[in-house]
Amino acid sequence: MTSSNTGAGDSGTAVLNARPKITEVETHGIDTIPHPDRTSTWVDLLRIQFGGANTFATVLLGTFPIVLGLSFWQAVLATVAGVLVGTVFLMPMGLFGPRTGTNNAVSSGAFFGVRGRVVGSFLSLLTAIAFYSISVWVSGDALVGALNRLAGIEDSVGLRTLVYGVIGVIVIVVVVFGFQFMLLVNKTAVIANTALILLAFVAFSGTFDAGYNPGPDALALGGFWPTFVASATHRDGEPDLLRRVPRRLVALHTRNRRRRASSSSPPSSARPSPSSRSCSASPPPRSSRARPTTSSPSSRPPRSGTQCS
Repeated sequence: MTSSNTGAGDSGTAVLNARPKITEVETHGIDTIPHPDRTSTWVDLLRIQFGGANTFATVLLGTFPIVLGLSFWQAVLATVAGVLVGTVFLMPMGLFGPRTGTNNAVSSGAFFGVRGRVVGSFLSLLTAIAFYSISVWVSGDALVGALNRLAGIEDSVGLRTLVYGVIGVIVIVVVVFGFQFMLLVNKTAVIANTALILLAFVAFSGTFDAGYNPGPDALALGGFWPTFVASATHRDGEPDLLRRVPRRLVALHTRNRRRRASSSSPPSSARPSPSSRSCSASPPPRSSRARPTTSSPSSRPPRSGTQCS
């Protein structure tokens, strides 16, 4: 597959390589992804981001404000506030990917140095381990519960170990095969998870209570604001996938937006032509630049670079 995108200020074209096959193992790690290999589109990016938000791990994160003692509406407010504040900080970081072609941990080395970026890399590692564990745990519990209720299989340590192991291997396989395989999984998994979450509203409609409020004694940190802030700050985001979007596509989007903004200006036909203006930027002919014989102002030639009629 080839694609031609003209970047802002670039008169040439960028030819992209063919997309890797789904069965090919991911070859790009923390290294810079070359421009011809950045074959993703904005639709791919939105599909991955939406799929990452529609998981059982996200459902578990949504229960944290309730567990910490907030009421339902306080938990909703903490979640929305945390997402909005986190977006403000993460939006500028999303520019690193298209500019550098690598992830944020490596890009931060330009600011903090090779040693200084170790802190951010270590935090990213802890986040990856935490979300991997949460995904395996929550998904495994959901599958064990379904087997128990639908198939009558008794819950046991052996069953949980087997289910956790299978899900863990599946996650590792998806990660090893990489981005293209993730896109394939998201075509089915995201739709299925979205349907399950929507069906949950129907399943729990009889027991759900929007007026739930355990009172101030239930606040885990002893006060409302410490608990509220803790509930709002456990959000996380990862804008590194933008490095797979062609940089010229970002520049083309910016240039098209500027063109649409400039289309509202008066058309060129409404502007006076250079020939109708009283003065132009062209220098006068050489013959008219003869030195005057008198010093009177009226006989001086016009200044170089202007010619008035």
